[in-house]
Amino acid sequence: MNHKKITALTAISFAAALTLAACGGGGGGGNGGSSSNNSTSGSGSPGSGTTTSPTVTGTQSTPQFAATSAQLAAFNLLNQYRQQCGFAELQENTVLDTAAANHAKWEGLNNTISDSEQSGQNGFTGGDYQARATSAGFPSTVSVGGASGGGNAVFPADFVAATAGQQFVYGLLGGVYHNVVVGYPANIVGFGESETQATVGSYTYTDSWQSMSFASTQATPQTTGTGPLMFPCSGATGLPYRIVAESPTPPNVSGTGWGQPVSAFGLKLTDTVTIQSATLTDTSGNVITLQVLNSTTDPNKMIPAWYATAYSTSPLTPNTTYTATVTGTYNGTPFSRSYPWSTGNIVS
Repeated sequence: MNHKKITALTAISFAAALTLAACGGGGGGGNGGSSSNNSTSGSGSPGSGTTTSPTVTGTQSTPQFAATSAQLAAFNLLNQYRQQCGFAELQENTVLDTAAANHAKWEGLNNTISDSEQSGQNGFTGGDYQARATSAGFPSTVSVGGASGGGNAVFPADFVAATAGQQFVYGLLGGVYHNVVVGYPANIVGFGESETQATVGSYTYTDSWQSMSFASTQATPQTTGTGPLMFPCSGATGLPYRIVAESPTPPNVSGTGWGQPVSAFGLKLTDTVTIQSATLTDTSGNVITLQVLNSTTDPNKMIPAWYATAYSTSPLTPNTTYTATVTGTYNGTPFSRSYPWSTGNIVS
């Protein structure tokens, strides 16, 4: 039996902090949410077209996370979608693991989720992802971004760390302002997770606090395909059919949430991508016209130029195959895509 709650979280930020509130259910249940902040400080920022010269230690050829851990589940799920859709495979970096673990522990100690730590707080190791990576021994001249989450509250006997790790990633994938993480031009990553026990009334439950830190040691980390790359891509399955909350709230969404976004990604952070039109068509021929957000049209000013997205303003149908039809421009050149992908029974 799951005891579920809604947790206030922060979302992807390029210029300011956001707040995300998320609760989950399908695909294993539990509440999940995430926050992320992409840092572009330092030389050789991810995907910028420059190379990074400092030596980066701790990168593993195969993941070293424990077999049943939240970290391994999150790492594998994110890599599964990245590799399937043509983005660079992420390799575990143990120094970034330490930075992420420190931040996850800080979240639990302070019972909060935020990209930013404050000096003097319990468990403080650095104000942002860059500072925490540097504190763990990562080169300060290599740009580091990250994402954090928590709120997977279940009774201790029912807690499954791997489910918490997967829900963390699904929370990123389903957000209009979050799923940039699946296509962010990075090639190394660290994951951390910390668990705490809490009591509400007569109920005791487990919270899983999670964080990831990512960076690039390559000029252009994407490995396959030509731009723009799409997510979901052709043949992707099991994605959230319903996303329940994000702040700022994406434009025009219904009170019951919205559907998995369809997004186009540049190969570099210096690229410019726009979506002009986007639809989803189910196997019965029903057509859903998607809400389009580009960097120039997003009223919340959170969409970067190298990313564009479109989403159903109401939830989709679980376990359903849709054909996405998308037109737009990539660095000024028109593109079009038409391909199938499928939802699962996931709420993020």
